[in-house]
Amino acid sequence: MSFLSLNPDNIVNYAALYCAVFNAPPWHDGWSETAARERLLHFSRFPRFAGLALHDGDTPIALAFGWGERWIAHWSFHLKELCVAPQLQGQGHGQQLLAEFERQLAEAGYGETFLLTGATVPARAFYERNGYRAQDQVVMGKPLPA
Repeated sequence: MSFLSLNPDNIVNYAALYCAVFNAPPWHDGWSETAARERLLHFSRFPRFAGLALHDGDTPIALAFGWGERWIAHWSFHLKELCVAPQLQGQGHGQQLLAEFERQLAEAGYGETFLLTGATVPARAFYERNGYRAQDQVVMGKPLPA
């Protein structure tokens, strides 16, 4: 197993993995590789973007990425996505990737990480096992008129 930093030059290579994960249960999102490449490339161009992939040989099996956001006395890191190939979930790869990514973020001077996840999806239990806790916030949305 090896880690590889993600950047705008290589992130589109992870579109197939992204689709495999988020088109599978429990999400069933319906991503095309074209849309996934566009999404990944867009995020990789954010200021203070950082990402990390886990490979088994030449095969990418997991990725995590997000960006830094300034807070009052420090920088926080918004973990936008973390995913592991469906057939490899539950084997410790996500935990291994998250631990290394958090180590790198702390080394880069980040004071905390935060993320959004579904209240009833298995990812919530994964993050809680890895020290993340629900905070007193609400996610709100509103459809825009066509």
